[in-house]
Amino acid sequence: MDCYRGRSSISHDLYTDGEQFFSQGTYPTEGLRLVLTDVFGRIAGRGSPAIHRLETAFGGGKTHILIALAHLGFRGNELASVADGILDPALLPAPGEVSVVGVAGDEIPVHKPRGTRLVPYTLWGEIAYQIGGESLYRSVEQEAASYAAPSMEMLSATARKTVSGGTGTFHIEHDVSAPEHVADNKNQPVLAMITLDAREIDPETFITTVGPNRPCIRQNHVFLPVPNTVHVKGEIWNEERVRRAVETLNRLQDLARWVIAMRRLKEKPEDYGVHPSKLNDADFLARQKERELALQTALAQTYDGVWYPSASGQIVYKDIKTSGGEGGFSILEELRRVLLSEGELISAERVQTREMLQALSALFFESSQTPTVASRRSRGAAADESGYHAPLVRSGSKLRIARPEERNEKRLRQPQTDWDLLQGLIQEHRRGGAPVAHRYLEQHGGGNPQRVINLLEVWAAEVPEEKLRKEAETIRYDLASRQGYRR
Repeated sequence: MDCYRGRSSISHDLYTDGEQFFSQGTYPTEGLRLVLTDVFGRIAGRGSPAIHRLETAFGGGKTHILIALAHLGFRGNELASVADGILDPALLPAPGEVSVVGVAGDEIPVHKPRGTRLVPYTLWGEIAYQIGGESLYRSVEQEAASYAAPSMEMLSATARKTVSGGTGTFHIEHDVSAPEHVADNKNQPVLAMITLDAREIDPETFITTVGPNRPCIRQNHVFLPVPNTVHVKGEIWNEERVRRAVETLNRLQDLARWVIAMRRLKEKPEDYGVHPSKLNDADFLARQKERELALQTALAQTYDGVWYPSASGQIVYKDIKTSGGEGGFSILEELRRVLLSEGELISAERVQTREMLQALSALFFESSQTPTVASRRSRGAAADESGYHAPLVRSGSKLRIARPEERNEKRLRQPQTDWDLLQGLIQEHRRGGAPVAHRYLEQHGGGNPQRVINLLEVWAAEVPEEKLRKEAETIRYDLASRQGYRR
């Protein structure tokens, strides 16, 4: 690199002169041919990998590969005659057509001072500086100083968008690469999205601890979607499996770079000699949208499995198959479907059955004592934000569901949960019969009155008095007949 930039070099001419190097200084191994063909095929527009990781043992040819890349990058088809037999000369660019960057990790500073702060001086920042000097570095300085390469930053941002919060079922933690990144103070299941570039994880450690010597209290709340780019402790990966993981990450980074480039071009077309009108062309807009969606879909599809603590007491793995989707809908829905089918989540609809209520009663009151709310939360979490929480009152030494007349009138006039709505409905029916109850349900039913009608059946099954059971059946019949709902 130094000799091409006009600096003095202590290297022998055998290595600094391209003709001598290819004719006398190296032996064209199959590995050398493969890397050179892939790299210059990529530059020529073929679909070769964008990143190559050289992992040969000492004396395996890494240095010769890098020297060959430098010579061919700087001089291109000038060396076609001596490179013939190593790669197709048609792949070689013209001299000066390609920007060549070389970074010696032990020769660049790790940090640079800025006032009283230290700013990280990164490999990607050094690459930007070598390609375009100070002007290019300044234009991308924020990304150049970031702790992750720009493409990984884009992947992290896309992952946060692809699986977003506000789902109701899960509290979502993004960029998880260590047990301490998993929240242990949430009263709902935690979806800990393992980051794409985590080398290896141990699901048991992530589920049972929140850091060294710190046990996780709510272990049964943790679910770990793991991308297929990450090795899970105990799995045996052969060379083919390693290759697939590397190719997947490379493809994601390639897509991320496309998205970054198109966004930058759209933001400052004048910096790249492009007229802004060109970027409003239907073809460009369609390609940009396609790349954005391709990145979201490809990223979502890497999360093809989840680890979690099962009801059996074991940490288990289940496949989740998705096709991507805006807002992460398909990932979350598929995960929810799998957990419901395995009995790890209980839907609000299932809670409305007498069988499930009896099972939950046996679980909650197994010690024949009145449990505290805190103790119940340590055993399970409310995964559905449906508002299906029954109001409880103490009756002697036991708890029971509160009666409508025992509830706060203001709360029933402005219902916040399904049980508020149900008991407000009963009160209105007592006041004015079916027409008044119907108006109340239309006003507060939230577009799903059938759900409350179903809840009347649960109420009728739980109350001990025959009078209250008949009242619930009457209200249910009146409303179902009036609305044409299923009875």
